[in-house]
Amino acid sequence: MTRRTDTPRSSSRPRFPAEWEPHRRCWIAWPCRPETWGPELASARNATAAVARAIAPFEPVRLLHRPEDVGSLPPGLPAAIETRSMAMDDSWLRDTGPTFRLTADGTVEAVCWRFNGWGGIYQPYALDAEAGRRIAAWTGTPDVTVDLVMEGGAIHTDGQGTILTTAECLLHPSRNPGLTQPEIERRILGALGADSMIWLPAGLIDDETAGHVDEIAMFADAGTIVLAGGGGRTDPNRARVDACRRALGGARTAAGDPWRLVEAPTPRPRHHPDGRRITQSYVNCYLAGDGARAGVILPAFDDPADDEAAALFAELFPDRRIVPVPAAAITRGGGGIHCITQQEPRPVPLDGRRTVDRD
Repeated sequence: MTRRTDTPRSSSRPRFPAEWEPHRRCWIAWPCRPETWGPELASARNATAAVARAIAPFEPVRLLHRPEDVGSLPPGLPAAIETRSMAMDDSWLRDTGPTFRLTADGTVEAVCWRFNGWGGIYQPYALDAEAGRRIAAWTGTPDVTVDLVMEGGAIHTDGQGTILTTAECLLHPSRNPGLTQPEIERRILGALGADSMIWLPAGLIDDETAGHVDEIAMFADAGTIVLAGGGGRTDPNRARVDACRRALGGARTAAGDPWRLVEAPTPRPRHHPDGRRITQSYVNCYLAGDGARAGVILPAFDDPADDEAAALFAELFPDRRIVPVPAAAITRGGGGIHCITQQEPRPVPLDGRRTVDRD
């Protein structure tokens, strides 16, 4: 379902930039919660370091870590990766950190949602609930608090005023039980200066976040949406991806055209020890850099579909270098490359003067 306002976009409204637009830096947090990783903590840290190293040639990386974990950071990190200590409960910075928007005059603001540990499934979360405001304060970025429980992985944008989400996540009773869908939509659109939301029915099966959109769909450009692979007819994700495709059938781009829909390959299923399916998705990637220095940090799963996915993303992003990074260790913790990263857009001041970091 899609709603688009008939009111022309105001020049005074903020804007939620697309992920392929220029970044000032990428934020990543060092894996830390024992309950999340168990015996996989060292592997998750190695994989996180590999993601940070893959992003560093394209844009600066700020790697946050618990004060007591400084000794676990890998030696010899590139100069583009700056480490900084911050008390935190968990390391999924896409969800705990701020969502950055651009103001009408091109400066950056940090939108801070309410965070409740993905519906209370992980506790404690009090430190993570303050992460957005702390990051904003470090960089001298004004912060805007929105009275809505949400995580950054629950939304995607085309940069043209369209927000993509799933009803499974945002309407889950553990998030905002006292709010209706129109009320939730109004708060998100208002905070991000957007015009419309596309509500996909659900995310991938057994997703711990209750259906974050960044596992099942992403914008590749202002006219293309990439869906996660749904697998064969008997794959339980098949019905979910097909339902998303049907929901997108009546949706339109900001220009009024039907969306071009592309389906990514499907890696072979893997499962947690308790039998739950591990959420693996090639759309859970990170777009780094811009211009001549631009890349796609693409998850790889030591799977026959990895090469097919790399070829597809090379077609979708012909001006970007495709950089596959092993992500299986990250997915075992309940997320992926997109989930551990958060882009901070580059300011675009109207006076043309160069901006300087204030932290």
